[in-house]
Amino acid sequence: FFYDLSLEYNNSDEGNIFVALLATVLSGAYGFSSNRVQDIQARGDLRCTMSPANTLFTDSSGEDPPPSDADGFDALYCASFAAALFDESTFAGAYNRVDFSSVTSDNRFPFLQENEDQYDIIVRTTTNTMSRDIFSNATFARSNFYDGQGFLTRVADGWECFSGCAGKALSEQGARICVTSGTTTATNLLVANSNGNAIPIDFDEEGEAAQNFQDGQCDAFTSDKSTLAAFANPATDEILAQSVSREPLGAAVLDRVGDGFAELIHWAMNAVVLGEMCGISSSGAGPTTSWPECDNLLDLSGSGLTASPDGISSTAFNSMLRAIGNYDDIYNAGAGGEFAVRLPRSSNFQNQLYLDLLSNSFNNGGLIYPEVFHWTASSGYTVSTESIIPLIRNGAQKLRCGVGADHPAMATELDSNPSGFEVDLCRAVAGAILAVRLECYNDFSSHDFCEENSILDRFNVQQIDSRIEYVTVTEDDKFDKLLGANPEIDVLFARTANTIERDVKFQMDFSRPYFYDELRELHRPAGTSSATCVRGNTLMEFYARSLYGSIVECSSLDDCVSRLNADECSTYVDQGNVVYTLATTSAGLEVTTSVSPLARFPIAAGTRQGDIDMSHLVEWVVNGLVLAELHNVVDPVSDGFDCRNRDLRGEDLDEKCRLHTKNNGLAEVRSEFMVGALQLVGNYEAVWERHFDSIIPSRGGNQLACQSCRGQLYAPPWTGVDLEFLGSAPVLAPTIGVTVVMAIWALFF
Repeated sequence: FFYDLSLEYNNSDEGNIFVALLATVLSGAYGFSSNRVQDIQARGDLRCTMSPANTLFTDSSGEDPPPSDADGFDALYCASFAAALFDESTFAGAYNRVDFSSVTSDNRFPFLQENEDQYDIIVRTTTNTMSRDIFSNATFARSNFYDGQGFLTRVADGWECFSGCAGKALSEQGARICVTSGTTTATNLLVANSNGNAIPIDFDEEGEAAQNFQDGQCDAFTSDKSTLAAFANPATDEILAQSVSREPLGAAVLDRVGDGFAELIHWAMNAVVLGEMCGISSSGAGPTTSWPECDNLLDLSGSGLTASPDGISSTAFNSMLRAIGNYDDIYNAGAGGEFAVRLPRSSNFQNQLYLDLLSNSFNNGGLIYPEVFHWTASSGYTVSTESIIPLIRNGAQKLRCGVGADHPAMATELDSNPSGFEVDLCRAVAGAILAVRLECYNDFSSHDFCEENSILDRFNVQQIDSRIEYVTVTEDDKFDKLLGANPEIDVLFARTANTIERDVKFQMDFSRPYFYDELRELHRPAGTSSATCVRGNTLMEFYARSLYGSIVECSSLDDCVSRLNADECSTYVDQGNVVYTLATTSAGLEVTTSVSPLARFPIAAGTRQGDIDMSHLVEWVVNGLVLAELHNVVDPVSDGFDCRNRDLRGEDLDEKCRLHTKNNGLAEVRSEFMVGALQLVGNYEAVWERHFDSIIPSRGGNQLACQSCRGQLYAPPWTGVDLEFLGSAPVLAPTIGVTVVMAIWALFF
């Protein structure tokens, strides 16, 4: 009922109002906690739900619910989170703080929503997808394992692929495929089999599906390859090389603005990864490098975590790393060491570190990438919870986009002819907010509803700029303008990295990075000074003070260049995008190529945590630009690819087609929001080539993830509305909630 409703009415004003009221009724019915961290600490344990079926992730010896000494990759992460929450520095102490439970694939999100007093967190081979991010009322922490869906077969049967190979293919010979129902796995199989004749056989749980494969009831068993590895018989089975999906796995918690729990879990994940980079481990070793972020892991004094969320010890992450270990410790210890044996990191490039601090070298393809552990003594913010998107759509206000105005490739000529990489991202967000029905982009004059919606100002850059206010921001005022009592901007595109301070203390939401940068050196060969210039009060200064002896602070980019030319310093340190641009536009200045990149600098869009709709939209516009490049989509209006491939529910099977069809779930904007973005600026590659192709010699981290490169661009699956939570919505709500929902339905429809 709710699934069909969302598809049918997502593109109508009545539908948008209904969905908003539905969300209000359901969320209000549960009586959610105001501070989850304090509640968990008062109770004394972390209630962590897992899947007992996968022995590599849970290793519960078949017990359901899992026992208190459950092992495995996910179980160790549950213990890690508990160690951080309760400042437990021993393995036994951390495990004593975990209450393990189990949940099926079909009911994991409904159970989390309906039974908040029983379940705190899902840590069970769960893929972060668009629909789950938006509709499940859950927040995903950063991914801790990058997987892909594969097929387990018997060697003796001679299968070579699922489809598209010269040999024996499952989809072409009517193979019976065991699959777990209610999962992205089942949807992916449907997509992959859209032109084939394989026969899906559904089961409620992975263990049941695997057992039926082993019993000969199926020719293959499909799931994430990590799951297949757990159930495979090495003597008789093999996992086919082909993958049919991207599966970024991670922990999920309920999305509660201001309760601190989601932020804690997210940064605990980051700390586990940074712990490996720093050499801080459960053996008591480390840090083995003098990198300043490593010291921050040992003691969080002044970080903001001591105040928000309340009660977190300044040594929380240090205790976690000593009790359970860093990313590599957990990887190698999971399931008694069997996790690393069956899923060696060397065979999956994505689960390797992006940067090895100990050798200051990049690993080609590693996606295990921590965000920045940095903070200052600055005060926090109490952010506005006003939803801005409706005001922009109805013309009551423009999209106020904060950009830095001192960078010709990022943002320039804002008053006359705005141009730049980040200017185009502002346009993409505005185009998404102001998107119209797909038919209007093809032939607006033949549809009355197109003209009535005044869409003529939404088709080209010059006209969309009339709906945007570009606001110049500096390092000193950009956070005040976004987060202050009277915000002056709605979204921040100003070369800003996600740090623990900005996320936790400032209450900012950050998109997935849209520019993976590094700290670089610019030098004047004729210079004689031994000093290094750096802009003051910046993240670059934080790094530079640990790398260089003599520092000269400058107030702006222009000031730094002036001091460099005046020989007050012979080296200027800044983000790579700045350094390469200056080397191109300023005579006598060169990039120092003999020095490796000095630090990672993940640049992301910033929004207010209180404006959930804007945060979701910006996140998925950034993801959408990357996905469009992945699927070779530049302009979905004119590209002309076939999007008639749908399942029985009317949902597009091809991911590229979901970029412009009725299944996104964002109630405040049209479902075709990515059409509005892409027809203005193109995909990620098009934006890059327009502004940086002639400036930066290599895309580096800013290319699609691949094994032979440093590409970090990786978007979670762009799924439609999932039945796993919408189809179960009536079960979730108390009886009075369902009654009110039905009454609202009667009023509108």
